[in-house]
Amino acid sequence: MEEWRQRAQNAYTEVSARANTLSEDQDMRQCFQAVVTAHYHATIIYSYQAFAPAEKVQELVKSTIDILLREMQSVLAGHVHTFSHDLFLPCFIAGTECRGDKLRQSIIEKLFLDSLSVTGLWCNHTALQFLTTLWGSSEYEMGMNWIQYARENEERIGTFIAF
Repeated sequence: MEEWRQRAQNAYTEVSARANTLSEDQDMRQCFQAVVTAHYHATIIYSYQAFAPAEKVQELVKSTIDILLREMQSVLAGHVHTFSHDLFLPCFIAGTECRGDKLRQSIIEKLFLDSLSVTGLWCNHTALQFLTTLWGSSEYEMGMNWIQYARENEERIGTFIAF
């Protein structure tokens, strides 16, 4: 897992270093940095979901989920929405780690809906529909991860993309 974490860290560092050259507008730079930070944490969580044992995923999520949510909320709360279309994947990944947490589920749903409204990228609504189905499933509540759930229920729930 350390290799994946290091790759994500290297990408984060490289992109963050370029943030200051993006624009002279401080709000624009802060918004961009929040999106980069959200993607960094989502990438780490997804890497763990795909490759690490479940207990390692839970340890990581405990230390990163609130940071991820805060960064996404800061983007949508600000007046700069240039990068709002870049929140769907981090939002989706955060949503996959809200097992039994109704408050976080409602935060994710609001973030998704706000992003859909601001960007008009309604193709991402199917990812939100997947999350609401996932949150209501007994398999997920009993510990099945979202990747396995999606595979085992593809015929029933269909395909989706977080674009």
